[in-house]
Amino acid sequence: MLFGMNRRQAGVFWAVFALGVALRVWMVLAQQDELMTVYDDKMYVESAQRLLESGMFTFGGHHEKPTVFIPPMFVLYLSGVFALFGSGDVGLTVARLGAVLIGSLVMLLVVKLASQMGRVWMGVAAAGLVAVFPPLVLSSSVLLTETPFAMMVLLFLILLLKAIESGRMKDFVWAGVLLGLTTLTRPTIALFPIVVGLYLWGHSRYGFKKAFVVGTVLVVTLFAVLSPWIVRNYVHFDRFIPLTKASGNPFLTGTYINNDVWGQGTDPEFPDYPLGWKKVPGDLVATDDLLMEMGKKRLREEFSKDPRAMIEWYTVGKLKLFWWEPFDWSDVLKEWMEPITAVHRVLIAVGFAGCAVALWRRVPYAPLVAMLFVYLTVLQMVYVTTPRYAVPLLPFLFLFVGYPWTGEEKFLSKGTPINE
Repeated sequence: MLFGMNRRQAGVFWAVFALGVALRVWMVLAQQDELMTVYDDKMYVESAQRLLESGMFTFGGHHEKPTVFIPPMFVLYLSGVFALFGSGDVGLTVARLGAVLIGSLVMLLVVKLASQMGRVWMGVAAAGLVAVFPPLVLSSSVLLTETPFAMMVLLFLILLLKAIESGRMKDFVWAGVLLGLTTLTRPTIALFPIVVGLYLWGHSRYGFKKAFVVGTVLVVTLFAVLSPWIVRNYVHFDRFIPLTKASGNPFLTGTYINNDVWGQGTDPEFPDYPLGWKKVPGDLVATDDLLMEMGKKRLREEFSKDPRAMIEWYTVGKLKLFWWEPFDWSDVLKEWMEPITAVHRVLIAVGFAGCAVALWRRVPYAPLVAMLFVYLTVLQMVYVTTPRYAVPLLPFLFLFVGYPWTGEEKFLSKGTPINE
């Protein structure tokens, strides 16, 4: 059976899978234009349109200049859809249905990951939550990078666990290829080889030397996949930019408690910026550097003025905003947000409790998944924090929501469960 599921598990899974697909297709067909905002999703669409028209990869309102603000993977996907179906209503619907397919693959992949952890029922339960939880149904129906990123991280982890089990370097190379493609979807995963190295250092079959070799293989493969992007950036910007160059704005925004950048109005010199923000007209990369320096200066000043408030913001405040509030887009879920928020908070609490139990009981690979939570959460605390950025982690957390209720399973070698 698929991913080691027995008939009962497969029956439950395919039922929730069909429900999840149906909900996502309904969301796309029922909401249509209501799913589009004037923010990132529209900018991704416009970027794909301009790429087809002019061959130039741009973003935002800067139509005549190449961008390094976003990675290219998602825009390339949209461009491929638009090349076949146009960028009008039909093309947008097809692109959203493609996002539905990606979201549906997430349901399959969480079961595969759970089977590698020796807990098939845990994966089936997680797939059920992914299928019906409204914020994940919505995120799989809009043109944003969160769901594709979740799918790519799942694929990467699945290949990584296979490589860890086999110990073969060629398997780690394939994991590195997936890591590179995932980085080209969202660059926040790029430093994860460090986490993998630390994990393998404490693994009984690896130790420091082998962990270092694996980390090196992942990094080298990562840069090999990124190399066309790096060369393109050097040609356009005459500098080494391995990922993206857009951290200044989110870093500076993150220094404001509750992300309240507009509380004091707009800047008189640059009315499209908050008060005190500056830019270098005509040079987006220099503007990003300037905003980063402004962010560092403001961070020092605010910590000097009120260290207690800033420490609370960079710990409790940002964590609460990141994990404790559910994702919405274009106010699609606004009418039901109160019950969704209540359910979301229960799932988050049970998920982290389940993760703690799984770690205590030494569930295979639970520490690596927990390290993924810590890595991406801590990284996000440095920058602007919103519930949207936690969406890719929810399928992983939902694995542990199901763990306390699905019981233990018997195992064959290498963590493969015996399905009775």
